[in-house]
Amino acid sequence: MRDTARWAKRYGVPLEINQAWWNGIGTGQVDLRLHMRGALAAQKLGNFEAYHRVIWDAIYAHPRPVARPAETQALLEANGLERKLPGLRRAQGVAATAARRL
Repeated sequence: MRDTARWAKRYGVPLEINQAWWNGIGTGQVDLRLHMRGALAAQKLGNFEAYHRVIWDAIYAHPRPVARPAETQALLEANGLERKLPGLRRAQGVAATAARRL
């Protein structure tokens, strides 16, 4: 993480690791498929950049709770992505079905 912190400082970007999220990954309490499916759905709906910016910020810059589906949904709604990504929940379901087929 030292190298990451050094680069963040050099480029003047915020870096504050969401420790609760990372701990959840380590203990198996965070299902990474939630965010991967969200990213695939956002890409399919044509707004991956906005989705990525909100999730990235919550994990690496300004920690927000995103470990559970309801927390992620609340964050997306708070950032107006529910309006920008109509049908996100449906598309996440489609992405989940496609992922199970792999």
